[in-house]
Order: sequence, then C-alpha cells, then structure tokens
Amino acid sequence: ALFPRDTVQSRLPDPEWLERWLDEQIRFDGEWEKKVVERILHNLSILFERTFATAQELNRYRKEVTGRLQAESGPSSAAQPA
Repeated sequence: ALFPRDTVQSRLPDPEWLERWLDEQIRFDGEWEKKVVERILHNLSILFERTFATAQELNRYRKEVTGRLQAESGPSSAAQPA
C-alpha cells in the first residue's frame, strides 16, 4: 500500500537530493576508470596465470583461446549452426 512511496529516495523531503549526493560522492573519472581496469587486468592475470597489461593483450588471449578451442573441436562442428 506504500507504492509509489516505497523507496528510501521517495521518502526524502527532496527526492533529488540522493541522486545529487551520489553524483558528488562517487566520482568515476578517467583516473578511477584506469585504476579499475588495472585491477581487473591484474586479477585476470592471476586467474589465467598470464600477464595482461592492456585490454588489447586480454583480447588477443581471448582470440587465441577461441582459435584453439575451434581447432580442437574439428571442422565438422564448425560447419554446424550454434
């Protein structure tokens, strides 16, 4: 029976306040994007036991693995629709 006032934001005196506050508190700029990308590449490097310094290196690895899997499955399965 609370709908549409069933969220925290809808119960604030100024519902737009939360959105403004989050925009000001969370600054996801270029510097932070770089940090996030570096951390993801670091974690994937550990997971795959191979160093990835850039997204391009990760993409090359993905293509390499895909190529190996297709070669192992043989030409008969490549002709079949997925």
